[in-house]
Amino acid sequence: MRVDNQYANDLLISVRNGQRIKDFMDTVSGVTKYRLDNPSRQGCIRSLFAKELIADQFLLDIDDIISIFWKGVFEHLDRAKLWGEIVEIKVPGMERYDRPTQNNPIHFLRNHGYMAVRNYITSLYRKNLEQWCQSCGRRSAIKNDKTCPDCNSQMSTVYKFLPEEHADIETESHVTRIDNANIQHRINNLLFNFAENVLGEGTRAYQVLKILIDPCESRNMCGVCKLCDADHFDIDTCTNYNANIAKWLGVNKTMIASKVRSIRKRFPEWLVEQQSDEANYILGILPKNILELT
Repeated sequence: MRVDNQYANDLLISVRNGQRIKDFMDTVSGVTKYRLDNPSRQGCIRSLFAKELIADQFLLDIDDIISIFWKGVFEHLDRAKLWGEIVEIKVPGMERYDRPTQNNPIHFLRNHGYMAVRNYITSLYRKNLEQWCQSCGRRSAIKNDKTCPDCNSQMSTVYKFLPEEHADIETESHVTRIDNANIQHRINNLLFNFAENVLGEGTRAYQVLKILIDPCESRNMCGVCKLCDADHFDIDTCTNYNANIAKWLGVNKTMIASKVRSIRKRFPEWLVEQQSDEANYILGILPKNILELT
């Protein structure tokens, strides 16, 4: 969503004069014919927070994100510098000097909208999350140190408050199960679409992909392998994963290596092409070592 520097300058000048507001919002959001009242047409505003939204967090609402994002953007209109405008540079230990700014004003404003929402999310979690010790029941504010000061057990992160429909969720383990179920549902949908449109559902490449990123698919394979104590596939610990997957699927390891290379190249490319919140989320959580397989 890069914006031409000169176009960004012209747009900023117009908006400050009360003109081209619609063009400005289109450009900042990255959506042609942007609709403030349409949750599905939020472009980068939604994709920047895809992980939080797809995880169905109880604390977050897309309408709040939209409102706070634009508040952060418009509050900084007067502070945005035109690209190439002379500014004073302050460097610790050096004398001040002037030079043209290299900042794109649209990127500057988009970032302030993003940070406004990020600060809002952080404040929500500080207010509504706490640490809980399952051993002795102690509760405290969220801290870096997760060790219970009373019994030295590991403390979990839980919600302080929960709406009535979620009142039965008390511990991190329950919350995690709900989040995992939502995430897995979307992963499965994406895998199905990728398999159907790119790999061909039921192909060896599809089977390999499921083993690589879906623990449920690899449990039977790991149960037979017995080379380590893992209960599902993990690239970091698996010994000669090409040979192990090949043995499980009944093919040679050269074929598996070929399928992995194909998936490594095609799956991320396909996810980028989808331009959906779900695809952006999967890209964000897809292990880097899967993308680096050879």
